Order: sequence, then C-alpha cells, then structure tokens
Amino acid sequence: MKLADLLDKKHIICNPKVSDKIELYNLMLKSCADELGNISQYSLLNAIAEREQLAPVVFENFALPHARIENLDNLIIALALFKDGFNFDGQKINFVIMILTSQEKSKIYLQTLRAISILFQNKQNVENLLKCEDCDEVLHYISALKIEVSDYVLAKDIMTAECATAKENMTIRECLNLMFKHELSGLPVIDDNNKLKGEISLTDILNIGILDYLKKIPNLAFLKKFEPFEELLKKENSMKVKEVMRQFAFIATPETSVIELAMAIVEKSMRRIPVCDKNKKLLGIVTRTDLLKKVIVG
Repeated sequence: MKLADLLDKKHIICNPKVSDKIELYNLMLKSCADELGNISQYSLLNAIAEREQLAPVVFENFALPHARIENLDNLIIALALFKDGFNFDGQKINFVIMILTSQEKSKIYLQTLRAISILFQNKQNVENLLKCEDCDEVLHYISALKIEVSDYVLAKDIMTAECATAKENMTIRECLNLMFKHELSGLPVIDDNNKLKGEISLTDILNIGILDYLKKIPNLAFLKKFEPFEELLKKENSMKVKEVMRQFAFIATPETSVIELAMAIVEKSMRRIPVCDKNKKLLGIVTRTDLLKKVIVG
C-alpha cells in the first residue's frame, strides 16, 4: 500500500485561514465528517488533546496530532498546508497532519506515522509541496513519490536511533554520570567505530559493591549500618566499563519484527535491545518503553 492511497483530496486543505490550532482541528475534522459518522467532534478533540499530553506532536516542520478512537472503522488522514507558516504552540511550521484510526489498527497506524515522517523529513519534498497551488497538486506529488506503508512493524520503525552509549575504556564513574544525565539504567557499549561490544547496566555496576559472601545471606536487615558500596567507591575511577559489561542476550536487525522484539523482552528479561547492521554497527535501541508508547498505546 502507498501513502497516497490513504489520502483523499477532500481532506487536504491549502492555506486555511485559522487563528489557532483548535480552530484548525475543527476545520480538519469537519472535512472528515462523512467518514466520522456519529462520533462527536468534542470527543475527537478530547482524544487528540489527551494524546498530545502524553508525547510531543510537533517536529521540525510539521505537527502530527493523532488519536485512536473507539467505534472508528477506518484510518483517516487530514492534511493542512501553510505556505507562509502557522504558529503551532509557539513553533512555526508549514504542515499539520491529523491521523485518526481505530483502537484495533495499530499496525497500519504506526506504519502510516513512519511514512509521513519520511515524507516531511525530506527537505526537497517540503519545498515542492509548498509550491503546490491546490489539493490536487498536493495529492499528485505525494502519489508520484510512491512512499510505502507496510502492513507490518519492524525494529527500524520503533527504534531510537540517536541513543546514549558507553565506550569500552570509559571509567565506571564516567558511565554512571552518563546514565544519570540521560536518566537511563543501562547503556550499549561500543568501540570507536560504533561497533557493538556489549552492554552495561546499573545492576552490573551495583554488583561491584556487593561482596560475594553477602549474596549468600538470605536476610541482610542486620547490615543497616554497614556501607555496602565501599568497594564500588574505591574502584569507580579506575575500573573500566569493559571489565563489567556483558553481552546482549539478543541483537536485532532493522528487519526484526515487533513480535520477535516482544518475545526477547519477555523470555530473556531484556530492558533494551540493540539494533545492528550485518557488521554489528549499532543503529539504534528498542526499549520496553518503545513498545509501550509506539505499539501498544500508539
């Protein structure tokens, strides 16, 4: 399926005269009235607002308000184009793409989001679309691009490409500082060529400070006044990440399916899964939160 197949020219609005995003949303929803049937506009606006509270919808030059709606059978896309820009929550953008779908169609929904991102992250596409005079020209241009909307979701669709990483020769203290900065409990470890070498987690680091004999004592309540991390504090500036890191239990490729990712998380108790090319170069990370936000909740 092509992205253009999901578009209808009656849902494309060029240079609408609106003063704010709510007025724009109402106009876009009105263009979809036939497909929305008896679903109230008020409930649709609420659903979009709830989604906006969960995650940002504004990107470099476009906004993607979206929601999954009960009792909606189809996926509906409305597009508004502003040649001179539009003030969307304080940020000037040229495009607003509204996506509404049923709660059961997460696959096509996620893939549609990805296809739209591909379309508008290309600067040449943005320039050409802004030259279009009407909805027919907009639809014709998008049709000519032949952007695919797959019927399945892969690791490359939900991974975080620009992720924090640790280096093999980094000290434990430097690694802890990096975890603290990015609010992460673990990091993939790479070499100077971005090749994946392993992972290091906060659990791995805490193990440095817990002496082996303590792990054999079933109840440590009597150690309230004992400093268990003295060993860690002694070593954090001299011990290297490569001395503590371990191998990932599962490594994904960009084409790994979501179900394979979910099974690795469940069966191997993984918090994060690296996505690598055939040479083990790290391309991104998929976390349990990515599955929650991008697939389950959408």
